[in-house]
Amino acid sequence: MYLTIKQHDKFRTLLMGFEIPYRAYIADIVTSKYHSAIEFESAMVAKNDQLSHSSPQFLKDVLPTAITKNTLKPTYQKFITAKASVDEIVTTDIDLPMVGALNLVSFAMTECFADLYFCSMIMVRFVTWPKNIDIHETN
Repeated sequence: MYLTIKQHDKFRTLLMGFEIPYRAYIADIVTSKYHSAIEFESAMVAKNDQLSHSSPQFLKDVLPTAITKNTLKPTYQKFITAKASVDEIVTTDIDLPMVGALNLVSFAMTECFADLYFCSMIMVRFVTWPKNIDIHETN
């Protein structure tokens, strides 16, 4: 698909309007619950040890790799940076977690992100509710 410069700019604005708050939310939850990179890594390793055949395929594919490649402690440091720079205007490159890392953490630690998933379920239900059904209708 080809995007004009104007379309690209609009798409980037839309994407960043989601990505920045999502990153800040995940970073805030992780750094509030886990006070060090070691605590965070230990929790993720424990989650990996609990994976079973019924666990999401995404976790079974990505979490063991993150552990063996030792990317969890650096990811935690990126969360610290993301949390500290959420209100700043970024004029230089800073090392922030990519969306894939955010997804890994939110999938692995669902208990920490119940609000995120509960809100998403409500929004999906609201958006997909059949338009011809009155939810306030009583029998």
